[in-house]
Amino acid sequence: MELSKQNCTKVAFLLGIDEFKPPSCFEVCDLLGRGRTGSGVFKAPDQTSKQKYAAKIFQVQPKFVAHALSSRAVQPSSVALYHARKFRAVRELQHANIVKYFFQDVSYAPALKSYQKRIFMECCNGDTLERDMGNFYENYKTGYKAPDVYHYFLGLLSGLDYLQHHHIVHRDLRPEKLIEYLY
Repeated sequence: MELSKQNCTKVAFLLGIDEFKPPSCFEVCDLLGRGRTGSGVFKAPDQTSKQKYAAKIFQVQPKFVAHALSSRAVQPSSVALYHARKFRAVRELQHANIVKYFFQDVSYAPALKSYQKRIFMECCNGDTLERDMGNFYENYKTGYKAPDVYHYFLGLLSGLDYLQHHHIVHRDLRPEKLIEYLY
């Protein structure tokens, strides 16, 4: 299988990705967290603009790549188109309490001998509510202060209200997906 930009572009097209960014300008480094589907989220600064991104990386299934690079594949699957529409909708969101999505691409990882789908989003400073709750249980005597609880819930409700007004329902909201900011 030839590893070329053309192959990455074809795999990206069949995954429903309508843009292609050169993967060489990003340095994927420190692991920030792991997803339930085997994905990982890494720091990924842009080497040219120095902008800091977080990159969520998924391994593309080898059988999908083989099909994508065969002559039979001519259009994205309905699942790929669904994910592409979902990504475009999320990318348009502009709210202080919602992580900003920028773009996605497909790259080849020689060390893993596999293609990867990468979603680049805002790199947030702060800890997840799940990890902070773990610290809370270890040090339960200090507890959360009422203004902190108010601030966290106000931010959560503000973000959910914004999503609702854009006809979006977050179906997988849980503490490990909530990032706390110090204010």
